[in-house]
Amino acid sequence: MSRHSTSSGPPSPLLQQPSQPMGNLDLQGVSSNAISSPAHNTDHLAEDEKTSSRTSRFVGNMLVSRIGRASWQSLESTARLPFYLSPWGDNHPFTLPNLRKRDLALAGVAHFGLDALGASAVTVVESAMAHAVSATVEQTADEGLSKVTGKMSKGHLVQRRVGMNSLTLRIRHKLIGEAAELVFQGVRDTDDRMACAKGWFCPYLYASGREPEIARAKDFAMAQLLTPRLAADASIAPTLLSSLVESDTPVVSPFGCSWEDASFKPGFSFPKFKRMAIFLTGISPYRYITTQSAWSHSRIPNEARITFHLFTHVPAIVLPVRDQSPIMAWSPWTVAQMLEKKSRYDIRKHVGELLDFIGTVIDEDAAQSSLGSSEHGWRDIMEGCLHSMLSAVLNVPDAIRETAKECCELERTGVVAFRY
Repeated sequence: MSRHSTSSGPPSPLLQQPSQPMGNLDLQGVSSNAISSPAHNTDHLAEDEKTSSRTSRFVGNMLVSRIGRASWQSLESTARLPFYLSPWGDNHPFTLPNLRKRDLALAGVAHFGLDALGASAVTVVESAMAHAVSATVEQTADEGLSKVTGKMSKGHLVQRRVGMNSLTLRIRHKLIGEAAELVFQGVRDTDDRMACAKGWFCPYLYASGREPEIARAKDFAMAQLLTPRLAADASIAPTLLSSLVESDTPVVSPFGCSWEDASFKPGFSFPKFKRMAIFLTGISPYRYITTQSAWSHSRIPNEARITFHLFTHVPAIVLPVRDQSPIMAWSPWTVAQMLEKKSRYDIRKHVGELLDFIGTVIDEDAAQSSLGSSEHGWRDIMEGCLHSMLSAVLNVPDAIRETAKECCELERTGVVAFRY
């Protein structure tokens, strides 16, 4: 398989060429002086957003239809379980319908299709910050940035408390049971067919109306979502980044763009979807931390409710990306595996897998222009940034477990990237 790329290097043999371009904003051949044109400043992702038909949503969101669809999905997942993970990315085939009090009240009166009238959006329902432990860590958040300046001496050490910032997000959409088109990078035969860690981020897709299909026989280095995509997907990164700013968590942007400079005020908005943010985050069901049936509370008609959990001492990374970049991707490694000695986790291998993915999406021209005459390339810079992110977890395993035990499961925590 091959993937369409705008870079000059050979295409990766492990990536499938998407059925349609992922770029919602084609700036190829557009000069930097013309980049401010209103024609290039439209919310193309909202226009290109995938939606199910109004009729299918009206019928599918009825109480009886939801119960029937959940029953059929459970039967189908049970039959496919020896070969594929469940839609929730685990080994539990049963899907329960989300039954609300108003559903029972309306069941004897009428059925209403609760369509979202506007475009898909993300709303912060609840935000909470929990500092569960008093442990502190010394972090070199500027490890990658130091390579830009050529100062390779001891990095600037910052002491930070190990805490967790939790945000419950309401993700509105107009999808109902659409198949998720995923592309897997670094595909290889699996050593354990019963392992389901690689599907840890599937609840985000399934709760928002997209059904992922992950084979048991294969492992991969990175999973990328091609279609269907939502405008809400591009709102996740800014929302999470805002929470990091509030908790004083470092956000590393080694290839800062001119329109992110506070002193640069052109008087117009610059194109969207030219950046990607990489987080180490956990997810949990709405209202519950665990239990087999808890995820059904996150899959609400026309919306998903999922809680994101961010460690306050782990930095996020922002980088410029090309127009053909996917809207979202995740690494199969979970924090539980990272801290488990028997998992044979290797940070160098993990960083290498993330670098291979970044190589398929990064805007090398923008990155190189920010580096100037530095002798270090973007790969050296990103290697330092990623190593700093992952080391922040590996260096304090006990504090990580103590902080997360009342917030989320480490089996549902890992590295995820959102384009915005």
